[in-house]
Amino acid sequence: MTDITPSDIQAQAIAAIRDWFHNRTDEQQVFRLFGYAGTGKSTVLKFALDDL
Repeated sequence: MTDITPSDIQAQAIAAIRDWFHNRTDEQQVFRLFGYAGTGKSTVLKFALDDL
């Protein structure tokens, strides 16, 4: 997966996950990532986890 570059929208999702992780509250304990099959949800999650 190292040859993959996130698209602009995926980079925004990665940033949103990072922001949620660092600023979550008791009311926001779950981050939901939605999308159709094949849109890169697993890839976004992999990049987000590597970033954390």
